Amino acid sequence: CWFKASTNNTGGIAKVLVGKWEANAAWYGGQTNNGTGYQILIGNTGILEFIAGTHQQGVGAYLIDVTASGNSGLDDDAWHHVVVTYSGNSLASGVTMYIDGSEAVLTTWTNAIGSNSFTNSAAFGVGARGTAATSNLLFDGLIDEVGVWDGTVLTSTQVTNLYNNTGAIR
Repeated sequence: CWFKASTNNTGGIAKVLVGKWEANAAWYGGQTNNGTGYQILIGNTGILEFIAGTHQQGVGAYLIDVTASGNSGLDDDAWHHVVVTYSGNSLASGVTMYIDGSEAVLTTWTNAIGSNSFTNSAAFGVGARGTAATSNLLFDGLIDEVGVWDGTVLTSTQVTNLYNNTGAIR
């Protein structure tokens, strides 16, 4: 997707670009970071993050959590392009992130998805996590051309074509 994050996208917490996260606040003290799914976020320093799996406060995190190393400052009120691919191998090594057409170096924070599933019944969200009634982590900016390819891992050439808008990816 393309995004233009406002320089006001601060507040000490990440904001959701896109994702499918089903929060379960009942798991522990009403915290909405508990849940299952996947999401691409931008942190308060403009760093991109991809999370997939299950998180339950006080019990454990069974998820993949990676950030793009050396790519802070993407909350600069300019357009940027991000693509995240995931091979389905249950490891962080199966994640590739592209920023503005180039593959990013990733830092792995959690690599413990194991055999846990992160499927859920939540709606796919753009710019927020949750439903209209329970939205949180609201993105401050613009988002355009969101695409999801279920069951297909895009190649670097396909990602470059998306970034340069030079033709179909199929």
